[in-house]
Amino acid sequence: MKLVMLVWLNRVFDIYQGNIGKDYNRKIAYLWQANKFNFSSSKVWITNVLFDKRPLIPNEIDEKTSDILAIKNIDIEYKIKQNYGIITGITQKEIIAYFGYPKVSKHFTILNYIKNIIKNNNNLNIAIHSSNEYFKFIPDKKVGNYRYFSNVDLILQDMIKYAREYSIGIIITDVVYKELQKNIQVRMLDRINIENMSNYSIRLFELILSNKKETEKMINYFHAGLKFYEEKDYKNAISYFKQCLKIIPADIPSLKFIERCKKFIIENKNNKNDGDSDLEEK
Repeated sequence: MKLVMLVWLNRVFDIYQGNIGKDYNRKIAYLWQANKFNFSSSKVWITNVLFDKRPLIPNEIDEKTSDILAIKNIDIEYKIKQNYGIITGITQKEIIAYFGYPKVSKHFTILNYIKNIIKNNNNLNIAIHSSNEYFKFIPDKKVGNYRYFSNVDLILQDMIKYAREYSIGIIITDVVYKELQKNIQVRMLDRINIENMSNYSIRLFELILSNKKETEKMINYFHAGLKFYEEKDYKNAISYFKQCLKIIPADIPSLKFIERCKKFIIENKNNKNDGDSDLEEK
């Protein structure tokens, strides 16, 4: 019996090419053996996450910092796998993973997993987006691999550009917000248009992990300013964004929106401006 189970475990490991944790590997093997899961082609709901490691990389890298970065990299990968994530891409600057399929826990909550992953690495930039993805099993001479095909990488990359520009730690899309809106605090940001995806825009939210009262007050002012901004009433928008700066003087989103409002006022392009950000042009 143990030998039979070992065969199932090895098959799952080969299919995912070692990009999942041992516990998740075992759970999938049991589900597969019990005919509760198979690798047939299908569209399923998953949550995609991009971890931007650039904030961890110092300007000058010596032997000591290189070792520290390697340890942090291993730690992030380990925590992703430990929290039932499946890694789909690793570069020197980022790690991409997805969560939620196959579902082995009825209490799957991406927010809890992310909190576990960012412990001791809370200066990472993280982009989170949920969507229906098409999975397909691609056989080869040995076993094959199970992968999905989508444009989600493009969305995550553009979200990370936004996160870096606004110095935001964790940024989520409107879809993820609807899934998580109970017991979470967010700051609504503007919409972005995704390159090569016509008539498709995404509302972004900054995930707030602080419970400070002044943060909540600042967010209320910011949302009021954002409402005026989207109505193209840039002068009133500026007044509310300035209130944010009285609470948190170095708040970069408020500073950026004031800069943007002033630009639109000077250029007198209110009628042409749609209030969305095309990140590929930045």
